[in-house]
Amino acid sequence: MRFEVKHRDTAARSGILQSNDKKVETPNIIFVSAPGFDIPSAAKMVETVLPEKDSDALQIQPLGSIWKKIEKNENADLFIPPYPGYPASMSTFFHKTGEHAEGEWFVVSGNTEGFIPEISEKARVVTLANVFSLFQKSSVFVENIVKLREKIGYSRLLHLPMIATPQNLAFLVYMGADLVDSVSAVTAGLNGYLLFPEGAYYKDEVEKGICLCPACNGKWDYTSRETLVQHNYNMLLKELSLVRMAIKKGRLRELVETRAVSSPALMEKLRILHKNHYSFLEKRTPLTKTATLIATSRDAIYYPEVKRFRERVLKWYRKPEGARVLLLLPCSARKPYSSSKSHRVFRDALRSSGNPGVVHEVIVTSPLGLVPRELELVYPAGRYDIPVTNHWYEDEKRMIEEMIEGYLQRNRYDTVISHLPEELHEIVKGRIPDVVSTCVNHPTSHESIDKLGDILREYVTKYAHVGSRARLVGVARCIAQYQFGEILGSRLVSDEVSIVGSYPSFKVVKDGEQVAAISRERGLLSLTLKGGETLVSAKKNMVFIDKDFQPKGSVLSVGVESADANIIIEDEIVVLQDDELYAVGVARMNGEEMNEMKTGEAVRIRHHR
Repeated sequence: MRFEVKHRDTAARSGILQSNDKKVETPNIIFVSAPGFDIPSAAKMVETVLPEKDSDALQIQPLGSIWKKIEKNENADLFIPPYPGYPASMSTFFHKTGEHAEGEWFVVSGNTEGFIPEISEKARVVTLANVFSLFQKSSVFVENIVKLREKIGYSRLLHLPMIATPQNLAFLVYMGADLVDSVSAVTAGLNGYLLFPEGAYYKDEVEKGICLCPACNGKWDYTSRETLVQHNYNMLLKELSLVRMAIKKGRLRELVETRAVSSPALMEKLRILHKNHYSFLEKRTPLTKTATLIATSRDAIYYPEVKRFRERVLKWYRKPEGARVLLLLPCSARKPYSSSKSHRVFRDALRSSGNPGVVHEVIVTSPLGLVPRELELVYPAGRYDIPVTNHWYEDEKRMIEEMIEGYLQRNRYDTVISHLPEELHEIVKGRIPDVVSTCVNHPTSHESIDKLGDILREYVTKYAHVGSRARLVGVARCIAQYQFGEILGSRLVSDEVSIVGSYPSFKVVKDGEQVAAISRERGLLSLTLKGGETLVSAKKNMVFIDKDFQPKGSVLSVGVESADANIIIEDEIVVLQDDELYAVGVARMNGEEMNEMKTGEAVRIRHHR
């Protein structure tokens, strides 16, 4: 059996599973053969006790139960071993001794304590046998899935049987499931229920013509169990296609949220996952994306990329050295902020002050909290969308207050100016009593802009002039600190560097040699080999490859000897061969996955020697 990941979206993956000469795309649904119900022709994975000799589908044979075993059939491609699905309430003893293995397929049972037994080294697919009983208790369910996904690593597939529906399929995959089955679709049909992504409806509730799937269209015979089951199959297959597309586009969470809105139990699980398992999600979340972050939910403040952004601003980032006056500004609908009409007006007032270099612009927004102007191109600040209601919920207010307090503990200013609308200004005033307000009625009103200009001119004249080139060096250093940490970022963009070009696309040069470049598209430093030397000296983001491996465009994971486990996807990394710097590039896997996987692209190379 061979498995290669092609696309990643947080803990979700899409890839190719190969067994013998058959290849199937994951995530996928194992259609369990049920007497009286035809397996849909679109099914690519089938579980049956009687595998067919010339089947195009990948055939999985269950080997019965521990009480009644079934002999292996040579036509099968994979085998599920016989196992008991211990109830979650059973003691840990049963779960320790309850695992069963047969070749490459391994079975475990979880419990209310989140205990996961040891996994056989030869296992390639792992089934959580009693997941149906775990599913009823949200915190227990989420805990078991997270722990099992962590334990089996990246190269093995996770199989969650008996629980998949069109409504929860996206969430199961979002948590890391690679395989599910059709059991719930059959069970619902036998009980008279039609499944939809929005939930389940009893057959008597469904009006004719509401569904146009092949099973329903023109028939609408909901007295037939066959029709009900086939409808449920069709809904599962359609949802599977949407899930795969969402993974490839980096939009799976948005799909999950649209499903969870109509299910309190599912929303409960999603919130528990985001709030209690940040580290599990964060290390699987890319540093940057091309997709826009859709933050329509109040839960967006707990998204891993959002929380990471806030943590880096508070722990890694430092304000530009010459900044003495903090100017707090509202966000704008258009991103990046500086391209919006409102921020162009704000910046005109700042430039006309005569000494804009001593003023530091920081945007106050939800769900990101505080966005220093230097980071406005960095994901997710440069690509997010929120509903604007001019109303701030208590959890948003608390987040803003905590951000302000933490930020000002590390970054000291002589004066803080608030050009924020009233409700937002009141939040800030609670943490900065002596803040100077310049907003009259609305931030873009003529009175507000005039007052902003007057106040800025009054304060900036107190300080020595800060030139534009010095400020550009500060911009580059701030980005480097956010990207690599305060100490390393300051070493990479030291006082000795010069800037070639203008914001937002410029090069960082040291001793006549380029060390990095910043572009509008990415908002982060892209290193040259010279810049990579700084990472090597700090022993950060290093990937060691085999001495006989000669990559050009990509480093494949099979050639990786070891990698920094803290690397996340889209990190700038350095590739070393024989302990010498060979290349710089961008991570396509996180460091843990590079160390484990033997298939797939690990690093996209930019420069090599």
